[in-house]
Parts: sequence; C-alpha cells; structure tokens
Amino acid sequence: MMTLSDRQASDLLNAATRRFTSRGGVNSLFLETRNNKPWLVVESASPTHHTASSFAFQSRNRALRVPVAYRRGPGISCHELELAEGEDASEFLRFEGGVRIRANGHSGIGTLGGAFEYFRIKINVKRDKRLCEGDNVLVSKSTVFGNGRRGTIIEALNTSNNSWERIGKTTCSTKGKRGRVFELALASIDNPSHFDMRQIADRGKIVGVTAPRPNMTVYKYGAATGWTRGRVIGRTVWYAGHRAHYGWSVDGRDFTCPGDSGALVLTSAGSAGRFRVVGINYGGNSASCGSVTQGAFQGFDTKNSGSDPKTWVKIFK
Repeated sequence: MMTLSDRQASDLLNAATRRFTSRGGVNSLFLETRNNKPWLVVESASPTHHTASSFAFQSRNRALRVPVAYRRGPGISCHELELAEGEDASEFLRFEGGVRIRANGHSGIGTLGGAFEYFRIKINVKRDKRLCEGDNVLVSKSTVFGNGRRGTIIEALNTSNNSWERIGKTTCSTKGKRGRVFELALASIDNPSHFDMRQIADRGKIVGVTAPRPNMTVYKYGAATGWTRGRVIGRTVWYAGHRAHYGWSVDGRDFTCPGDSGALVLTSAGSAGRFRVVGINYGGNSASCGSVTQGAFQGFDTKNSGSDPKTWVKIFK
C-alpha cells in the first residue's frame, strides 16, 4: 500500500498546479484514496473519462508517481498534463475499461470491456466447443475486435490529444462458425503498464464473476453513453440472419446505444467501487436507443446454472 506524508502530498499538489496547463480552467485538484492508493483527481466541466495519466513529481529529492483521474465538475474545460521537454507522453498514458476502441482497417467503433491479468472463457455449444484464454489480455465483443480475426490490430482513442493509439492485437474469439453465437474476443496487450487492470473508468475494480439473474441491478460503462444502470428482465434471443444470439434483456433508458458494444455488464460486489462481471454488452441500435426498455447482453455463468450457450469464465488463475 502506497501512502503519502503531509509533505509529499503538499509537494504533489504544488507540482500538479505548476504542471497542468490552463486551457480554460480546472475547477479543482485534490487527492483521493482508491484501493489503498493515492490518486490525483482533476475536476472540470469536460473530464477525460477514457484515459488516465500518472503524474511524476519530486519530494525531498525522491522521485514519486501517482495515477491521475478526471471527474466532471464546474469549470470550462479540462487541464491536460504538460510534459516537460524530453519526456515521453507514452510514459503517462493509461487506459481502462470503457475506452473507445476500433479494429484497424474496420469502420466500426466500440468499447473496451476491460484489461485483465488473466481471462479464460469456455463455451459449450452443441457440436461446437470453444476456449479462449490468456495472460495480460483485453476483452471486448468479437465484432469490435475485427470480427475476432487473429492478428487484427486494436487501437484506443486517447482523448487527451484525440489520437488513436495501438494497444494490442486479437488472439482468439468465441464467435464460432455455426450454431448459437457468443460474441467475445481476447487481444494481447502491447504494453501492460499502460493499463489499469480490471479498472472500469473511474467507477471501480472488477473483483469476480457471477451469473445474471432476473431483477438483478446491473451497470455498464460504454464509450457512447458512459455509466448507466438497468435491471435484468429475463432471457431473450435475437437473430442475425439464421444465427441465434441467446442472452439477457435489460430495462433501463439509454442503457446501451451504438458505440457501447463490447462493454462489460457489472453488478455490485457489496461495497463501493467493487464489481462482479455478469456478461458482455451486445450493443444497441438507433431505434432502441432512448427507449425505456432496451438493451441486451450475453451472460457469463461460472457454475453452469443453465445459461444457453453454457459458459465458464475465470478472471484469476
């Protein structure tokens, strides 16, 4: 656990005040403890939800570094980290679940579900069993990861400078070639140090997996709609051509809209900032976006309690 002394905290805030450039005004800078670690929080009217930077500073000749989060608050626009001459911006770049992503060479835009130290999913469909597993991997919907085509380059939007950054490449998909469809793919991470593992935007950490059930309160952080809340109605099935997609429907206005595909669907793990993942958001369409009852996701099932197709998911070895 990292802690800061009063002197170190004062040096950090003084350094941050000097180093953040004024592009319209930050409302406030302050320290906040998250998961037993100090974070520098920047409040402004236009926060950067999809990337976070780490901030390096000196205190009594000791080099220290803390992560940075952005939060919506009064102000005009968000300050951005000003790099000293010779510093590499990539050293400060951090991504989390909820960032806007795309597959290189594909027109579709979606959402990064999350980054994991380990992820394993096994799908059991009649005559078609699939397994995806890996260390230091990204998780999203197959169609967001270039239809799950192995070797597809995945890029994330760095909102601090509005540029696309390569973050990894697709390694496997559970989509399959026939029968019932489960839309999930993994991608290897180019640089794990650029990710907050299992972190979902500024909302908290994924700490486990559980199966969805009717009336469960669920959340998701999508690149299009941000943090939304809904209630699981029950099982559903939708079709793309002759292929059946089995999943769960969600009651919640604007729970998902175009661009949210690939976001992980979460439920509370019992304490603030801790969540269990229950499935992967399938997305929305222009007709359903804005309606009271809309949204669908495909559920995970760690105990084989009857989901269809049957899935087994692990996020820890």
